Amino acid sequence: YTRTYIHTHTHAHVHSHAHVHAHTRARTRAHTHTHTHAEMRPQLSIVCWESDPILELLRSDAGEALLAARSTSSKWEADGHGRLLVPLVSGRACLPDLYATDKNETFKSNGRKFSSFRLLAAAVSRSASGEVLRQERVAPALSSAFSIKTQRALNDYRKAEYPHCSDMLTKLKYIGKDTAEKLKVVKKQHMPSVPDELASVRTVEELRQLMAYADRHREVENQLQEVLGMKGRHEHKWKHLRSVLDRTVYDDARYRVWYADSARTTGLVFKAARGQVGLSKPEGLPKAVAQADGLQCLHVLPAVDASQLHRLREAAEAAWYQPGHRGWEVVRGPVVEHSQAAQAAAATANSSISGPTTAASAVVHTQGAVSTHPPWQPESRAGAPPDMAAAAAGGGGGGGAR
Repeated sequence: YTRTYIHTHTHAHVHSHAHVHAHTRARTRAHTHTHTHAEMRPQLSIVCWESDPILELLRSDAGEALLAARSTSSKWEADGHGRLLVPLVSGRACLPDLYATDKNETFKSNGRKFSSFRLLAAAVSRSASGEVLRQERVAPALSSAFSIKTQRALNDYRKAEYPHCSDMLTKLKYIGKDTAEKLKVVKKQHMPSVPDELASVRTVEELRQLMAYADRHREVENQLQEVLGMKGRHEHKWKHLRSVLDRTVYDDARYRVWYADSARTTGLVFKAARGQVGLSKPEGLPKAVAQADGLQCLHVLPAVDASQLHRLREAAEAAWYQPGHRGWEVVRGPVVEHSQAAQAAAATANSSISGPTTAASAVVHTQGAVSTHPPWQPESRAGAPPDMAAAAAGGGGGGGAR
């Protein structure tokens, strides 16, 4: 059987054939006002609520019953027509672990396809001859709407929306193991015209580079869509993949600096890790120093006045959450930290005796190049959810931090 799940927003969950999930037990209650509880039982079937009248979907195009159950403590039985019968005890029925034997694409009726379903529990009884009879005086029970997904589709729900550049391709939605294997030998077996550096695509960043190359070469774009299976009616997957790759996250440990005034005389320096700015822990005060080669080097000086540091930190955090991150910049040159700045100053003072030296000759932290679009998100405020901090950081555009 296809491993298929039924997800609902009510108490009726249908689990897969291969796995039992303990997140919810499926239970339906059927109450009657008769004195023949032991003779009655619920009859379960999948119905399409969107149709008028309500349609029971009992079998797939292959003739297989769509609703089934595994053997559990519940003494259920199939009626031979695609419905399940479960016992009623003291006016209450406990559903077994249910699963659907096929996926949505095969659920048709009179040429129509349906994507939303409900579980119907109707009261029935058996006649003396064993025939199953519907008890019309007892109103049927209906679950809320649910959809039926294969295991592969469920895996897509857990795929990254903001993938890291070093993630494997299977972290991306619509890319499974088979597609990832094709991309490993994309030049040799599928797209011989791509450059050698793109001959084997294994990571998110390599796929992003391949798609950027395809943007400049239409024939390569068509070939790549073929390899990914994202042409024609599946072109929406191609558009989704492009949008996700545009949100690729890169390692970014460059310093950030915030200036309180346009003259850039007062401010604070902050460290960052993977684009997350440590707003709660400023490193010190910034001071730009010209090097021997004429370039600027940022010295980080210790803050002596604790009250001043506190006021500046609060102002820097407030500015970060304003549109455009007013006053914030990414430090793109070398940085000299606290004690190192003192060493550099001493080296400069001694240069008249021992000969010319460069203030940052041995104490400078160089910063490697990163992507042109890393995530500019600070660490979360205390008590605030991370997504709130990320949303605030993304507000506005055109600021120095971007």
